[in-house]
Amino acid sequence: GKCCSGLRLHGTNNCFDFFDSKGGIHMYSCDVMGRNMNQQYQLQQDGRLQKGEQDCIVAQENRVSLKPCADLQPNEGIFRKIEPQETKEYQVYRRELAKDQWDSKFPALPDN
Repeated sequence: GKCCSGLRLHGTNNCFDFFDSKGGIHMYSCDVMGRNMNQQYQLQQDGRLQKGEQDCIVAQENRVSLKPCADLQPNEGIFRKIEPQETKEYQVYRRELAKDQWDSKFPALPDN
């Protein structure tokens, strides 16, 4: 099935979760079922990472923060994938689904 999109911190089971009032990002255990709306991020065609309906992630001076996508300059907030890899956690998840054929018995299970 299809579900969600999250940003996992490499080598961990922690994902981007929420931004505090000072603009800092907080991590939380990744929700593979897609129920934690804080962890919903979408990589747009232009390379921007959108959170929710109107905010985008911007990297500045070793920090990430949120800014309304409509307010971004043309070269601001652009990300690109470099050497994308399947995480060990996802490999285990897929193996466990396949072992008992949960993925075919329950096709609506998340695929991420």
